[in-house]
Amino acid sequence: MLFTPWGYDSVPLEDMEDLMYVGNRSAAALEAVHGTKYQVGSSSELLYSAAGGSEDYSKGIAGIKFSYCYELRDTGKHGFTLPVDQIIPSGQETFASLTSMLDDIKVFYNIVN
Repeated sequence: MLFTPWGYDSVPLEDMEDLMYVGNRSAAALEAVHGTKYQVGSSSELLYSAAGGSEDYSKGIAGIKFSYCYELRDTGKHGFTLPVDQIIPSGQETFASLTSMLDDIKVFYNIVN
């Protein structure tokens, strides 16, 4: 999953459309690598309310517009300890996701190389 703020409650964000656009494109880039499907949205929407998430802190306190938190692959079979054979594929797909995210954020802020 790729979490957006707010995880602590279902308070709507004014810029949720921007976050979902970048997040969904990032999830598609991740899926294109090994076929791993990610859901995008707040943890309160996708799972349950959870206070203390880094996405909430970076958005609410640090003022970072595009704030996300990855919950990396595995659907509960291995918990938070991935088997060795999944570590590199997880890194490859997450790198593709982050690259997509950064490219979209550069476009949003009109940053050119």
